[in-house]
Amino acid sequence: MRTQRTIRLTQADPRRNLPVETRIKRGESLFASAFRSAFIKAAGQQGTGGIEFALDGFGIADFIWITQISDHCLNRPEPLKTPAKSRPNDSARIIAFEMKIKDWRKGLSQAYRYAYFANQSILVLPPRAATLARSQLHLFRDLGIGLWSFDASSARLQKLHTPRSSRPKNQNARKRAIEILGRRLKLCEPLKEPSSFVKSL
Repeated sequence: MRTQRTIRLTQADPRRNLPVETRIKRGESLFASAFRSAFIKAAGQQGTGGIEFALDGFGIADFIWITQISDHCLNRPEPLKTPAKSRPNDSARIIAFEMKIKDWRKGLSQAYRYAYFANQSILVLPPRAATLARSQLHLFRDLGIGLWSFDASSARLQKLHTPRSSRPKNQNARKRAIEILGRRLKLCEPLKEPSSFVKSL
């Protein structure tokens, strides 16, 4: 069974080139880091995490978590005797997270894009922003997007709405995501790292 791990997926974030947004992005970066640590600690399941997962046409997810990975290599041709239901492309489950510290409407829009390749897409906000977003919870339900509140100072996580795991809206986008994750996360190689770690590529 695979251990928990988190790997940075991008070499650089182009959004950091905008000096006007530096303070906000720094705050969001710290918020996202605190959330990832709390999520992995409470995850109760084995999996692999990716920081800043970019998929052309669908934005950059702040954090993704992939579970139910087959022991077969994602990039290796499957033997004919392998049942279709056991192949990685069918079994792998992706959760995509978008983290914002105040602009929940923009966060909802970005999280919706991730639903095209992820089984679940969730927006994570600090308590005050989450309270504002909760007043429009029907939008999240209608779009199939989750809403969680996270207090970075206390590491308290409140799941206000979690959508059911479902088929991504675009199966071609999911296939591309799985292929990229297979290469970048090296899901076929045995793990030698501790049970939980952060690694920059």
